[in-house]
Amino acid sequence: MSAGRTLSRNIFSNTFGHVVNVVTFFFLTPYVVDALGDRVAGVWLVLVALVGHYGLLDLGIRSAVGYFVAAAWAKRDQEGVNRTLSTALAFLVGIAALTTLVSVGLFSTLTQSPQLLGDWVRELSAGELQDTRLALLIMGVGYAVNFPMMTFNGVLYATQRIDLQNAIGVSQTLLRAGLTVWVLGRGFGIVGIASVTVLCLALGWITAMFFAYRVIPGLTLRPWRPSRETFRPLLRYGFFNSLVNVGDIVLNATDALVIAVLVPLAVTTLYDPAEAVTYYNFGALLIPHTMSLVTAITWTFTPYATACHATGDLPALRRLIHRGSRGTLALGTVFATGFLLLGEDFLRQWVGEKYLTGDVYPSSATILGILAIAFLFRAKESCNRQILFGTNRVRFLGLLALFEVAVNLVLSAILILHFGPVGVAFGTLIPVVLTQGVIQPWFVAREFQVSLGSLARGAFRGIAPVMAAMTAVNTTAHTIEGIVGMPLHSTSRMRVPA
Repeated sequence: MSAGRTLSRNIFSNTFGHVVNVVTFFFLTPYVVDALGDRVAGVWLVLVALVGHYGLLDLGIRSAVGYFVAAAWAKRDQEGVNRTLSTALAFLVGIAALTTLVSVGLFSTLTQSPQLLGDWVRELSAGELQDTRLALLIMGVGYAVNFPMMTFNGVLYATQRIDLQNAIGVSQTLLRAGLTVWVLGRGFGIVGIASVTVLCLALGWITAMFFAYRVIPGLTLRPWRPSRETFRPLLRYGFFNSLVNVGDIVLNATDALVIAVLVPLAVTTLYDPAEAVTYYNFGALLIPHTMSLVTAITWTFTPYATACHATGDLPALRRLIHRGSRGTLALGTVFATGFLLLGEDFLRQWVGEKYLTGDVYPSSATILGILAIAFLFRAKESCNRQILFGTNRVRFLGLLALFEVAVNLVLSAILILHFGPVGVAFGTLIPVVLTQGVIQPWFVAREFQVSLGSLARGAFRGIAPVMAAMTAVNTTAHTIEGIVGMPLHSTSRMRVPA
C-alpha cells in the first residue's frame, strides 16, 4: 500500500476511534453517575484517576518501543525488532511487579488505615469501603499487567497498522460500555465496572498479540535475555518523552490551580476562588477536547516519520512537514475561528447568560477567545511535534515542555494579580506563542533544512482561506438575521451533561 493510502487509512481509523470514545463517554457517564449515586461515582472517578497515573511509572518505555521498533522494521532489521521488544518486555515486567506491589499496598492501607488516603474515604459506609478496596485491587493489578502486554500494541503502531489498533480499541470501548450497563443494572457497582474494565483490557491484549505475530511473522520474544545496549537508548528516549507527558499534565491542571490559590490576591477582592474557577473552566473546557481531535490525526504521522528517518528519506519528511502542517492548520483554523465568531452564542445556549455578563467575573467567552488563539498555534505545530517524536528529537521536546511549564506558571502568577482570570489565560497564550510560534518552527526548519519563509507561506495558505470563508458566512448570517428580524439559530437552552 502506498504511503498516502496508509496515512489516509490510519487518519480515518484514528479519528473514528476518537469520535467513538467521546460519544460513548458522553452518553455513558450520566448513566454511571445515576446508577452509582454521586458519592460512589465520585469514588470511582478517584480510583480511575489514581490508577490512570500508573502510566507515568513506565518512564516512557512504551513510547520508546514505538520509535525503535518502527525504525528497525523500516530497515527490515528483524533481529533489531526482536531485541528491542524483548528488552522492553523484560523492563515492563519489572514495572508490572512494582505496580502490583503498589496496588497491594494501597489495598492494605485502605483496609487498615483508610484515613491516610484522604477525607473522601471517611464518608464511605462499611459496604462501600469494602467495594472500593476490591475495585482498587482489581484495577491496580489489571493495569499492572497492562504494562508488558502493551508492547504488542506497540508492534501494530510501529508497523503503521493503526487501523488494527483502532479496530481493537473501538471493540473494547463498545463492549465495555455494554457490559458496564449490564453489571450496573444488576447492582454489581464499582466492583462490576472494575471487573469489566480489566476483562476488556485482557481481550484487547490477546487480540493485539494475535495480530502482532501476523504482522511480523518472524517475531520472537526472549525477555529473559534483555540487551543492555538496547535498553540505554530506550530509557533515554522514554525519559524525555515522560517529561513531555508530565508537562502536558501540568499545563492542563495549572490554570485552575493558579486561580484557586492566587485569585484572593488579585486586583479585586470580590472574587470567590471556586466561582472564578467555574467561570474560567466554562471558557477553557472546549479547548483540550478539540485539541485531542487534532492530535488523533497527527499522531498517525509519527511511525511514518520514523520510517522516513530510518531510511534517510528526507524529501518525504519535508513533504510531510509542509502538507501535514497545512492540513492540520486548516482544521485548527475551522475550530479556532468558530470559537472566536460563535463561541459566545454557543456558551449562551450551553451554560446560560450568567457566565457571559462580565459583571463580577470575566466572561467565559473572553477566556475561550484567548485560549482559541493558543489552540491555533498548538494545532499549527501538532504535525511537526509528531515528526520530532518520530525522528528522535525527543530531548528537544522534553526541554521545550519544561520551558513552557515554567513560563506559564510564572506569567500566570504575575498576570492574575493585575488582570484576574484573564491574566491566567494570557499566561497560557504567551508561552504557547513563544514555543509553538517561534522556537519549535525554527528548530524544525534547522533540523530538516526547510525554509522558514516557506513554512510561513504554508501557514498563511492554511489559515487565510478558511478564516475568510467562515467570516463571510458569519457576516452573511447576521445580515440575514437583521433583514428577517429573527435569529437563524435555535434559542433553546442546551443541558450541560452530568
